[in-house]
Amino acid sequence: MGEAVGLPPRARLRTRPATLAHQDAATGVWEVRATQTDLAEMAGLSRKSAGAHLLALQRAGMIELGYRNIRVSPHCLAS
Repeated sequence: MGEAVGLPPRARLRTRPATLAHQDAATGVWEVRATQTDLAEMAGLSRKSAGAHLLALQRAGMIELGYRNIRVSPHCLAS
C-alpha cells in the first residue's frame, strides 16, 4: 500500500481493489470479491467512510456494488 498512502480516500478505494480484480472470461466484466470491511482495511479507512466513498463511485458509474462483490468499470482500472 506504500504508494497509495498519499492518495485521497476515493483514489485509494479505486486503486487498491483494482489489484484484486479479475476478469470473468464469459462476460468480460472485471470483479473484486471482497467486503466493504476488507476494502476499508486495504485503503486505511473506516468501514463507514469506505462505504460512503464506494457509493459515490457507484453513482459516478465506476463500480456496481453487490453482496461481497464489486463489478468494476474498465476505466476505473486504468492507471
